[in-house]
Amino acid sequence: QQQQQQQQQQHGYSVLLLVDHMNHGKGYRKWLRKNASELHLGIWIRHFGSRGGATTTNPPAPQQPRGPFVVVLTGSQKESTSRFLKRWRSRRVDVDSKGQPCLERKMTVVAEGVSSSS
Repeated sequence: QQQQQQQQQQHGYSVLLLVDHMNHGKGYRKWLRKNASELHLGIWIRHFGSRGGATTTNPPAPQQPRGPFVVVLTGSQKESTSRFLKRWRSRRVDVDSKGQPCLERKMTVVAEGVSSSS
């Protein structure tokens, strides 16, 4: 266990996540960046997919991409990323279809572990 902690301190710890959608993308991303900064984590957010809201009868409205999103967290220790994930699951970070604040339930941890610097 001590060797694993030394590896984490030398290389860092990363988590790769998939987020199904963000209804209020601007506010959601702001929350992610703010909390990552508070815990001294690096964060990378990328959208993959089409913009939500378009139908065959309505032209696509200019709006934020809905999902899915890939998020990568990097930090020096597993504890920081664990605290971040706990906050993320327990705070109201998005809004539902009615505009009411809601918890994130469509987030999946794809991979996590000690990351190498090379």
